[in-house]
Amino acid sequence: MEVATVIAFFIGITALFRVAAGNLGLRTLNVVSVTYYTFVIMAFFGASLAYLGVVNGHYLVAKASLEAIRQTFFLVALTGLVLPIIVIGYNAIFGNIRAGVSLRRKIEQPFNQVFSSKRLYTVSVILLIVCAAATIYTFVSIGSIPALDLLVGSETSAAEMRAEAGRGFRGIELIRNLFMLTLAPLVSFLCLISYRAFGSRNWRNLFFLSFALTVVALTYNLEKGPIVYYVLFLFIILQLVGIRPSVVQMAAFGGVVVLLVLIGYFLTYGTAGLVLSFENGPVSRLVTTSIATLMLHIQTFPDQVSFLGGRSLPSLYTDFLGLDDGWIRSGRIVMELYNPNGVAAGVAGVMNALFIGEAYANWGYFGVLVSWFVVGSYVGISSNVFLNSSKSVISVLFYIVMIKFNMNTLFGGFTEYVYSINLAFSLVVIASVAIFSYKGSYDRRRLFAEKGHFSWRLSDVLLKTAPQIPMPAKLDKSEAKGEF
Repeated sequence: MEVATVIAFFIGITALFRVAAGNLGLRTLNVVSVTYYTFVIMAFFGASLAYLGVVNGHYLVAKASLEAIRQTFFLVALTGLVLPIIVIGYNAIFGNIRAGVSLRRKIEQPFNQVFSSKRLYTVSVILLIVCAAATIYTFVSIGSIPALDLLVGSETSAAEMRAEAGRGFRGIELIRNLFMLTLAPLVSFLCLISYRAFGSRNWRNLFFLSFALTVVALTYNLEKGPIVYYVLFLFIILQLVGIRPSVVQMAAFGGVVVLLVLIGYFLTYGTAGLVLSFENGPVSRLVTTSIATLMLHIQTFPDQVSFLGGRSLPSLYTDFLGLDDGWIRSGRIVMELYNPNGVAAGVAGVMNALFIGEAYANWGYFGVLVSWFVVGSYVGISSNVFLNSSKSVISVLFYIVMIKFNMNTLFGGFTEYVYSINLAFSLVVIASVAIFSYKGSYDRRRLFAEKGHFSWRLSDVLLKTAPQIPMPAKLDKSEAKGEF
């Protein structure tokens, strides 16, 4: 009976996500399909294995009661059904019921040359210099370059270096988090998209430079996950700009990802044999650990700790709501309960869970309902805004930032969806780049109007303008000569 239940839910979740995304193919990844794969791999599979009693020996799953495991499975399964239904609703509102067709047409469209290549290049160089300065600042604040120390040989283990890179940082965290960890990948995305849009060697060279800087920035503390995700986002960008990979290229990409994981675990543990283990290694972290933290959330609230009632929200919100405190993260409370020794030693931080975990910890099942609507709306709106906008360097950059944020935040806590400095910073940078590099006068119809084969509906009302076919902009003399 349990096996049939799991199979039925999996078929239903996959069918609904396929309608919402239009296509779940790996060669046409989008914000909906990426959400599907992230959810299924990191939530549904693990919850199903625990529900079936396959991974109950896992060190975190063993701490959860059978009732918590059962509750978690059905909450996860319902989440997988509700999210795509909300996205389908937004597809209907924006006129993209056949989302797969809309995405395919979007990918096949030529770039709308409303942004100056020369201006984009100038601002990209400036941003890259800022990233380089922030990266140097970070390593100076740490007092070493952990990756370099590991390569040349050090008596300190990789795990200790990673912990020290976090604890030993003495600088301003905002500079590290925004101008290095957030801005460096953003600039490299901009360079890759611009290279595809304008096709000059200058853009190609700038992308390779930004790629190298991003790799250095993301590996500053020897974490393996960020660099793997970064390569995945570059892969998605290539698809969005019209480069459909062959089966051989897909296999090569998969091989690169596996190789990066093997190298990371070999450097950390001295062996790569843990890769396929359900007790340790990346498979365990992706499939089991990521959902076990949700089980502990369900078990903790409200039986051991009262519902937080919104106290996980930023102080800006809690002050407005009249609450006595803010920024009380449920993941920290769960970590203190189930790994007090790690917290006392300073090596354990938070037990992040699927977004419904923090929502449940604050408001119970009502919070879960609200989180479904918020996250489903985020995915649905970001998808349809891209589908109904003119294809340009900025619109593709905006879309990949939305994909990146959602993929990183699904298991980062519900609060991130209602208050994220990183996302706000990224959107401000994108808007600033767009304003600086836009050619001509600011005509909203030219910036946002689609070719006209879809009805804008809600978009028409909001923009108070009818869809028009954007006219190609005249090239600057330098662009006509291919200088940028």
